[in-house]
Amino acid sequence: MSEFDVRNHFKKIAVLDKGSVELTDGMVADPLIKMVNSARVSFQKEITELSDADIKLIKFLRDHEHFSTLRHSYFSFRIKAPLSTFRQWWKYQIGSNWEEREPEEEETLASAIIIPETNWNEASGRYVEFLPEFYVPNAIRKQSKDNKQGSDGVLEVLENGEDPVAFFEKSCMRGYEDYSYLVRCGAAKEQARGLLSQFIYTECIWTCSLQTIIYFLHQRMKKDAQYEIRQYAEVVWELVKPMINILKEEGWSDG
Repeated sequence: MSEFDVRNHFKKIAVLDKGSVELTDGMVADPLIKMVNSARVSFQKEITELSDADIKLIKFLRDHEHFSTLRHSYFSFRIKAPLSTFRQWWKYQIGSNWEEREPEEEETLASAIIIPETNWNEASGRYVEFLPEFYVPNAIRKQSKDNKQGSDGVLEVLENGEDPVAFFEKSCMRGYEDYSYLVRCGAAKEQARGLLSQFIYTECIWTCSLQTIIYFLHQRMKKDAQYEIRQYAEVVWELVKPMINILKEEGWSDG
């Protein structure tokens, strides 16, 4: 067995003002060795330590996008992030599918309903009352005039002369006070939570393959990715970098 042990890399890193990412679990086997062995099994070969030839093979697999070799290593993260950031993050699934077919339909590919296998578990606002923890940006960005989904510059002041950041935080807390009032009055938390800002913090467990991590980094470390999720992507990279640094050489991620 390789001396590699992912448990040596377990740690928690702060993100934004109140968020965090923690690597909590992973395959004990070296993910690079697993990558090589999943490729060499075609020739009934197996290694226990990386050689120069194996490094060349890893670069070949990377450069030619043989992603199946990345699907044998899985990692779990505990993440505290604004709900709005998770809305972008939840699209990154394990990468495997299961099929559900209607009984009366023929067993054909055309009739299959492909449903992505989920790998997220979130703190439930139906069971617990949210704490008044909101992501409050250091500055409120202006809407870009050239990019409908992006921002450009800083909004210095509102029309009434109020500070945008102070207004933002006050609005978050006003919504939370209304939420708390409904809960105190006996309203179901599953409905009352609709009054909360999308920037409220929540927690999730994310379990994903190494391929999913690479794809996430590739998209979310780009300069045009939204600032908040880019900060999380950089921390995920910081956590996995010691294990997979060779994969990022020559641009598997554009960060």
